Amino acid sequence: MNNTEDDEEDVYSINEKELMEYYGYGKTFGKLQLRLKYLRSWILHSLAYFSPHPGFAIKMQRARGVKIGKRCYIGPYVQIDLMYPHLLILILLQIYI
Repeated sequence: MNNTEDDEEDVYSINEKELMEYYGYGKTFGKLQLRLKYLRSWILHSLAYFSPHPGFAIKMQRARGVKIGKRCYIGPYVQIDLMYPHLLILILLQIYI
């Protein structure tokens, strides 16, 4: 391996370790749990990303943990964070003058 590949591997392992600590996963099954969590999030995100129906996209994003207001609209091809979707809150603010 060259130096660049070593650096990329180190960054990946550091990120994986940080995510395992954040979610409270242990070392034994932690990597598997993290990868399954990412796979679930990716599948739901992909369904929402390519969905032409905004209602379906919102349901998929909510299933991932994104907090979305009642009258919010999410169009197709919207990318929402894969690792921390539960930290996002999307609300619709209406101001009447």
